[in-house]
Amino acid sequence: LLTDEDCVVKYEAAKALVTLGCWEEEVVLKLIQVMNESTGKLLEDIIITLRMSLYEWANGPIRLRPTIKAKEKLIFLLRSFITTLRSKDLIPVQATACLCYLNRNDEEAIDYIISYLHDGTTYQKKQALEIVLRHLAIHEPFSIQAVLKQLQTSPVYKHRLKALDLLAFVGPLHITETGMHEAVFEALKEKLWDDPVMAVRRRAAIVVNMLKMKMALWMEMEQQLEDNDAEVRGKAVNSLSVLGLPNNRVLQLLLEMVEVDLSQFVRFQIIRAFARLHLNSEHVKRSLLNRQLGEGPLARYCRGGGERTKVSHTRERHNSV
Repeated sequence: LLTDEDCVVKYEAAKALVTLGCWEEEVVLKLIQVMNESTGKLLEDIIITLRMSLYEWANGPIRLRPTIKAKEKLIFLLRSFITTLRSKDLIPVQATACLCYLNRNDEEAIDYIISYLHDGTTYQKKQALEIVLRHLAIHEPFSIQAVLKQLQTSPVYKHRLKALDLLAFVGPLHITETGMHEAVFEALKEKLWDDPVMAVRRRAAIVVNMLKMKMALWMEMEQQLEDNDAEVRGKAVNSLSVLGLPNNRVLQLLLEMVEVDLSQFVRFQIIRAFARLHLNSEHVKRSLLNRQLGEGPLARYCRGGGERTKVSHTRERHNSV
């Protein structure tokens, strides 16, 4: 970094030293020089590396943090990126994140990072949420609402998973204190049955439990099983298939519904729920057996559900041995 004339070599050396958390003055000054001389993808690459290294630095024990030499000059450069490159690319939001890690009380950086929640791109909003909620611990209605928007509207399932993780990080106390309990409750309830990705639905069930909403949801689902609207009953069954059953009474109700519910859609959902929950009780197997003796699509699917239940039971016996 200090002696080589090749700009590519200096660039790679700067990246390596930043990754290793080397903050000596000559290194930081050379890093600033390399960043000033870089453009486009090279600048993006090195500023992402810088942000990741500063994240490690900021989240380490204070007494063990190395002093960042030439820190004010680095801050000056980063600030120039957020004021002159304010655009839809990733450099401004990465530079803002770096400033927040360098000083969590930097008011200008905080204002910028919050602004991305309102008018940033999808990428910028995702980055900003991590900083605002995890690092700055700004647990306000607007930040929780931004997480809910990502959960409800992002077409990328990994972003929806990240939103669920952020809700768990905020925790039940802050969600209640900000008056967002009902909004979070409704969003999680919808994700239990509506999300097309099973991994998201299962993560939502975990977060429901972490936020101490499981009992209230169970009570609501149990009531919905007796709703006159078949769609409402089907949603409740779908939700229970990932949330689990609260008690034997609900299991008995589902077994009864398999026999008497007027909606074939609801009966399909119940059989799927039995398979997903790996229910192996004699009552469940007898009910599936009775259904598969019939004709039509429900009987055919029930035969599949019975096989899945049998396989699950066999695996459990094998594991116990």
